[in-house]
Amino acid sequence: MRNTKLLKINIAALVLIIISCGFIKNEKKDTKEEECKYIPDSLATNWNKQILNFPYKVYQHFNDIPFPKQLIDGQLPYPENKHILFYFGYKTGSKQEFFLFAVIGKGYFKKKNIKPDYSTLIYYDQNLKEWIDTDQVFFDEAKLNWKEIIENFGPLPTLYFTVPNVDLNVCIHKSFDRIRLGIDEGAEEFYKLKLYFFEADSNEGNKNFDACYPCPPTC
Repeated sequence: MRNTKLLKINIAALVLIIISCGFIKNEKKDTKEEECKYIPDSLATNWNKQILNFPYKVYQHFNDIPFPKQLIDGQLPYPENKHILFYFGYKTGSKQEFFLFAVIGKGYFKKKNIKPDYSTLIYYDQNLKEWIDTDQVFFDEAKLNWKEIIENFGPLPTLYFTVPNVDLNVCIHKSFDRIRLGIDEGAEEFYKLKLYFFEADSNEGNKNFDACYPCPPTC
């Protein structure tokens, strides 16, 4: 009787293990489907050439700059509600007129309630060639000025980009060295602008990673 009971327990345990293995396999499959979206060098090169044309030359101020690695310091996996937000800005009377801001966003991507964590707010200094801290007042003013540029140039430039949590966790961005910009002439009007990451000298050759979700000017 006792052996029969133990046998039933062992069978039940085995069934649970099989079910668990199937669940883990499905989880891995789901994750793999959301892996890094690499783009070929030829496509990235073509995107990059387009910013030499009017009115896209404004993006040259932000092209091929270091990735802000200080925003991703820490151990993986990152919290589910963590993202990176990239914003454009413009301000006259300062040491540089055009700005690219980066900040950690907190919230849930599908619910579209992501809010910047202003304690992490930085912008790329074109003179120092590095990312430096800034404050919300400066950020808000520069971001508002950028909307005026959008009105003057038409539907572009895009206001900001979101790098969602799944990409922060699946792709180890510490391996990406640069941020690059480009124009995809084949994309819809509001989504032509591309902000993507570049990794040089990887084991698999140059890599271009595009996982940024652009926000059109109506955002």
